[in-house]
Formats: sequence, C-alpha cells, structure tokens
Amino acid sequence: MSNLITILVALLVFAVMVVVHEFGHFATAKLFKINVVEFAVGMGPAIFKKKRGETTYSIRCLPLGGYCMFDEDVGNPDAPNAFEKAAWWKRLCVVLAGAFLNIVLGFLIFAILQSAKPTTYQPVITSFVENTQMEAAGFQAGDEIVRLNDTQIHVKDDIDFFMLQNGAKPIVVTAKRGKETVQATVKPSKYEERYTFLEDRLDVVAYVEGKEIERETRPAADDEEYKQYIGETATASKYLIGFVGTEPSRTLGSVLHDAFFTTIYNVKIVYFSLFELICGNVTADQVSGPIGIVSVIGQATKIGWMTLLSLVGLLTVNLGIMNLLPIPGLDGCKAITTVIEAIVRKKLPQKAEIVINIIGFSILILIMLFATFNDIRNLFNPM
Repeated sequence: MSNLITILVALLVFAVMVVVHEFGHFATAKLFKINVVEFAVGMGPAIFKKKRGETTYSIRCLPLGGYCMFDEDVGNPDAPNAFEKAAWWKRLCVVLAGAFLNIVLGFLIFAILQSAKPTTYQPVITSFVENTQMEAAGFQAGDEIVRLNDTQIHVKDDIDFFMLQNGAKPIVVTAKRGKETVQATVKPSKYEERYTFLEDRLDVVAYVEGKEIERETRPAADDEEYKQYIGETATASKYLIGFVGTEPSRTLGSVLHDAFFTTIYNVKIVYFSLFELICGNVTADQVSGPIGIVSVIGQATKIGWMTLLSLVGLLTVNLGIMNLLPIPGLDGCKAITTVIEAIVRKKLPQKAEIVINIIGFSILILIMLFATFNDIRNLFNPM
C-alpha cells in the first residue's frame, strides 16, 4: 500500500511541475496573441478534448506532465499568429516563461514552509559555540553578520552554502555593530557528530575540534533502514564559523524575505551540483533519474508533509534551471538561438534547427537512460 501511495504522490509531483512549466509557455503566448494549437495535461491518447477559440484543451491518459503546441508543431508556420511570426522578444518571453513559473512555484512552496515555522532565523549573534574562534576574533553578541569574504548573507542557507564551498579556509567575516562595521579573519572549526545506533535509541555526541561539547539521545526510528545499522557507529562532519543566530517571531515580511532567499539558495545548489559533476567531484554513478526521485519522494512522504513540500520546491526549481541549460532541445538553447537570430537578423535554417533538436533530444535520452540505469543498479546494490 505504501508503494502505491509513493507512486501516486510521485506522479502528482511530476504532473504539477511539468503542467506549471507548460502553463508558463501557454499563458505568455496567449498574452502576446500567439496561437496555441493545443494545451495538454498528461501525455498519450486523449481521454477528454474541448476546443475553445483556436486552442484545443485536452486531458491525456498518462499523468506525466503535459505540453504546449504551436502552429509550427503541426506544420503550419505561415499562420497569421504563428510563434515564428512574433517579435523576437515575445518569443524569448514565451520560451523563458516555463522555467520562470517553475521558480515562482518554488518560491510559493518555500513561502508556505516558512509561514509554518514559528520563528525566523537572523544572522545576529546571540552566543558562541564552544572551542570556536569567533569570540576570540573580537565579535560580540548583537553583531549582525552581513558578509563572509565577498558573499552577502541574508539567511542561514547562505552561510551553509558558503561553508560547503569554503571548508577549512580562513574567512573574512564582516558584521554590523550599531552604526559601525567590524571585520576580522576567522578560521573555521571542524564540527563532528558521532552516531551510535542502538535498538531502543540513537546516541549522538557532538565534537568541535575534537573536544566534546554535547551529548543527545534520540528515539530509534521505526523503519527497516534504521534496523540495518543497529550496533554500528557513523560520523558526519562539517566546518562552522561558530555563532548562534537569533530567532524572532515570524512576520509577513520575514516569510517573503526568507522564501525569496531560500529560492535563490536552491538555484545556487543546482548550479553548484552541476559544476561539481562537470569537475568530477561528484561521480557519474551518483546521477539519479525518475526511479531514484520516486524513491526519495517516498522517503519524504513518510517523514512528513513539510519534508515532502521542501523536496518538491527543490525539484521544481531544479526543473526550471535545468531547462535553461544551453542544450539543444531545452528552453535554454531555444532562448540563445532566438537572441542570436535577433542580433544577426537572420533565422536559423529549418533543417539546421531540426538537426540540432534531434541531437539535443538524443543527448537527453542518453542521459535519462544512464540515470535510470544508475537507479536500477542502486535498487539491487544499495549503498
């Protein structure tokens, strides 16, 4: 039963993300009076169709997204309101609108999540973590951290993302103290959590620079994955600056502020992950496809609705950003060719565009097959 629920939730998540993406193209085309031949929810054979004006609206039997079809797609590029006859900037807006709406959906999801939290995080020092260097560097309670090296700090995610890239390297920390600006170089401290998995509990011991600072006992998780680790120990580590921020009560302004910068953080995480993959810091066998995503959605569903929504927010932002990559067949490539055509005042030959799209879709299919192969292998050989 739980597997069925996971599949249904995953299908709903995929459908919502893709339909929102296609609706961005559709709504922008309608705004510029570009003819939309069909707007479809789902894929495969139609189970419902209705034509209103020049557009056919359909619901199709496979709940795996949807599509937006223009005159060019049905062999009628010379129609009066065809996509290719519109001004270049209108076409560019239509192309980019899908990814834009995915990111807006992410923002709305993060706003819901932020509003569900009773407090908001602010990078204003209330205390210091034991065995770290912040206090010795001259910072005081009440200082507002505004910059780490050249990175502006708005939310906690900004600090986490910076530390993910920075590691143990010294940091120039800039803070506001009233009307003053204070600055000092701080060496990050290594933070470790050591876990001991027991039948009735999980023991967690925290260390900073090898010195114990805290012990905690958590209830044992009631699932098969936890049972696999009973009797074993594990360690997780990271580097931290060493201060505790304030957490005042939520306001509408703080919800919108945090949702906006959380969205920006998720955009940066997508680009950072791609960069790490290209540089070889993330191995290719860690690339995941639909099966892997369904598995993660299933885990998030078991944890709770906030975890699931957070994952959906990341996935929809991911879909928007990935579509902006300059790969043939994706919106990013179409946007670049549209701008180039506007500059050189000459349209790309139709045969060349077809070849480019075929190559692009072939690359995308190969990537999808590779990711699916990784998913299937991981099912039989879990880490």
